[in-house]
Amino acid sequence: MILCGTSAQGVGIGTGSGAVQRGYAVIYPIDCLPSESAFREAYAAWHMGGGGPPVTTRMVTLTRSDMIAFENASR
Repeated sequence: MILCGTSAQGVGIGTGSGAVQRGYAVIYPIDCLPSESAFREAYAAWHMGGGGPPVTTRMVTLTRSDMIAFENASR
């Protein structure tokens, strides 16, 4: 699941954690999850990328949107 939204702490931590707990791998593009402050953006990325509980962080990949590529799965 690729997360994008307008609240790093809501979409990033809330939706991202919920998705991981349901077995989804989560892609967390840091430039697609803004927040009201730089601190909240940084904390949410840190929490999901390695500072949070291992049950969550093991399935999360931090990246930037320009580093995401889609491939044709029918090859």
